[in-house]
Amino acid sequence: MSGPGGRSRGWIWYLFAALAVVAFVQLLVHRWPGSLDVSGDGPQLAYLLALLVLLGGGFFIRVAQRPSAALQQAGIWVGIGLV
Repeated sequence: MSGPGGRSRGWIWYLFAALAVVAFVQLLVHRWPGSLDVSGDGPQLAYLLALLVLLGGGFFIRVAQRPSAALQQAGIWVGIGLV
């Protein structure tokens, strides 16, 4: 997806993904209102979400570049995890 001048519009998908994560967190907070009242849970949640975004983004970029190799390597890691 390239716009005028060869610019990529892939950032829109990242924006949608970020909005989906924010909406999901809001849904969870609304469903369980006292779950983040403990003093240590907020920073841990932010850390885990940042880690998820970093690893997920890297995975999707890898899949976009070389899908067959990425899926083969993901299958190997799933196999290692099952052992």
